[in-house]
Amino acid sequence: MSQPSSLHFSIQIISRKSGRSSVACAAYRSDERLFDERNNKTHSFKKHEVKPESFILAPSHAPEWVNNRERLWNEVEKVERAWNAQLSREIVMAIPHELSNQQQRKLVEKFVEENFVSEGMVADVNIHRDKDHNPHAHIMLTMRPFNPDGEWAPKQPFIGYDENGKKKFGRNPWDDKNLAEKWRQNYADVMNETYKQLNLSRRFDLRSYERQGRDEVPTVHMGHVQAGMEKRALKKSLEQGTDYSPVSPRGQMNQVITQQNQIIKQYQNELVEAQQTLVDFKRKQEEAANDPRRVLKQAGLWKQLSDAEKIAVVFVSKRMKKNSISFDDVAQLKDQLKRWEVKLTKEKEVLSNKVQGIQKAKEILIDYQQNLQDLTKRVALQKELGKLGYSITNVQKELQEAVAQIKEHAPKLKDQEQKLIEAKRHAETAHQTLEKLIVAEANIIYKNAPEIQKFKPDELEKLVKEFKKSGTLIPLEQAHVYLQSESKKAANTEKTLLEKYIAAYKNNTYLVNWARKVEREEREIENIRTSNPNEYAQKLHDIAQQKQEIYSRLKNVKVELQIYQKGIIQSVQNLYPNEAWIQNIDSKTARRMMELNEKEKRIVPIDEIHKLAKRNIKDGTATTEQAGISLDNHVTQEKASGAKSSAEIVHEISRAIQSFIRQPHQNRKSDLDRMLDEQKFKSEQAKRRRKRGPGL
Repeated sequence: MSQPSSLHFSIQIISRKSGRSSVACAAYRSDERLFDERNNKTHSFKKHEVKPESFILAPSHAPEWVNNRERLWNEVEKVERAWNAQLSREIVMAIPHELSNQQQRKLVEKFVEENFVSEGMVADVNIHRDKDHNPHAHIMLTMRPFNPDGEWAPKQPFIGYDENGKKKFGRNPWDDKNLAEKWRQNYADVMNETYKQLNLSRRFDLRSYERQGRDEVPTVHMGHVQAGMEKRALKKSLEQGTDYSPVSPRGQMNQVITQQNQIIKQYQNELVEAQQTLVDFKRKQEEAANDPRRVLKQAGLWKQLSDAEKIAVVFVSKRMKKNSISFDDVAQLKDQLKRWEVKLTKEKEVLSNKVQGIQKAKEILIDYQQNLQDLTKRVALQKELGKLGYSITNVQKELQEAVAQIKEHAPKLKDQEQKLIEAKRHAETAHQTLEKLIVAEANIIYKNAPEIQKFKPDELEKLVKEFKKSGTLIPLEQAHVYLQSESKKAANTEKTLLEKYIAAYKNNTYLVNWARKVEREEREIENIRTSNPNEYAQKLHDIAQQKQEIYSRLKNVKVELQIYQKGIIQSVQNLYPNEAWIQNIDSKTARRMMELNEKEKRIVPIDEIHKLAKRNIKDGTATTEQAGISLDNHVTQEKASGAKSSAEIVHEISRAIQSFIRQPHQNRKSDLDRMLDEQKFKSEQAKRRRKRGPGL
């Protein structure tokens, strides 16, 4: 076996501090034209000699929009707000040129999935092949992962609260300096595994010669002067038909080093082969030790499982990349499968719409051919055809291509549906298997105590896990206290109802802005309708798809907001059951009261709110502290961030309560309805201005 090869593997941070934009970087690496919302600029660079092979890999729980390169990096620019924010971690790595394009992509996908996507990151991958001898991949990674609910996770993980009730965050695991070496080793492992499967003898090691324990001496850098001398000497020897010998000092030195390294390699080949065999053996040992089947065997429970149960447990463990699975893992997998099912349903709907679009396009084409003398009718039919994504000049070819795409995609979609059904079956079987195993383990450690029957399987799992982790056996008579404390810890990490409402409201604002952008684009493409019908048809089709996506998502957001509004109102009503007017409260006032209670960390009595409001109105100088409410510590910080101060919140609540007492609730509109009315009014105003024309 020859000495392991080395390939380029580097890591850099794309930072706003250095004046860079993640959207611009993504545009350059993908050869795409991307609009940068933050800088209000479209980035388009000189194309590469060979178009990059570009794709995005994301965890299954990430939102669907991450697969849109432009939106992905614009969302990154939004979530990373600091002036010196780190926007992306980029890895540039060489790819073995002996592999085919398909093998190269498969190798890169495997490495990215196992090292980044499995940890929650989104990877924007671009494989460059401008030079046949130097294929390489640019991997732009998000700096923060996604939570299971599809929301951005903090860079620093939340670990609880301190004694003052402030959130505490741990160290960002992605800042570990050892990760770079780990990724290099993992990439070498993936390449070596690929070459082994292809029966190729070449092997890779990306460490330095010194760290590899190799005795070879690296050659010295030539520099452009001495390199030029050697180039001219080589050319002269070829012309004269003589043997080439280095003429520069460094060239001669490198020749000696190369000769010595060749001698060293001869003696190292057998040693390297033996070491590689040992590494492979140790790796197999570790894999066997971490195999979930082995874990269960050691507990004496694996043999009790049926073949279907064993397959289900292994399936879930591999899918969730866990050696030992829990009920939470199965629940997360079920959530992933639900999102997968929604995605497949949408794809089926898109496929069905395409089939209907093809049929409608054929009908429009027949109608067009029958009305060749009617210019007005032809223009209208051409526009209808464009909305379906077809151009009148090339419609036959485009229809053939569309039919071919459907024939290609339909079997794949059916295969995905079968895999989903199988995955759901495995998940359900794994859940039932876990229940059986947990009860069996609990009976072992609690010696078949009859009190075990009082606990649910997921509660027993927590007790068994604590015993395995610390060796502490929680007495069954004290188990409920322990389980309650664990539930509180878990609840502290979840988003509050108010936080969920704010997130949904921001999402609604984003969709409204997106809709306005699409409307502008639709007006702008009218300029090319007659001059470039092909491009017009394509853009019109893209706009129609965007509108459909916006409508679908706005509909979902509206439902979310209504649910959160009702939940907030109900929560506040439960906190003040003795107030008669509370039944008339609207969602805005309920949100303010919930915000006030969360800031104060207690239920603020209504009389305190009125007392403060009256005192402020009377002399204009009273503070919340004078009224017994210690909220003014937040005022400076809130005003600096543009938020309302605690005193302003109290005034709003007091005025609203008085109005509820004077005027009982009569057909009050929700915040969402008022917002939609306002948007509709602004849209109608804009239409009227456009009709009047400029200067009117």
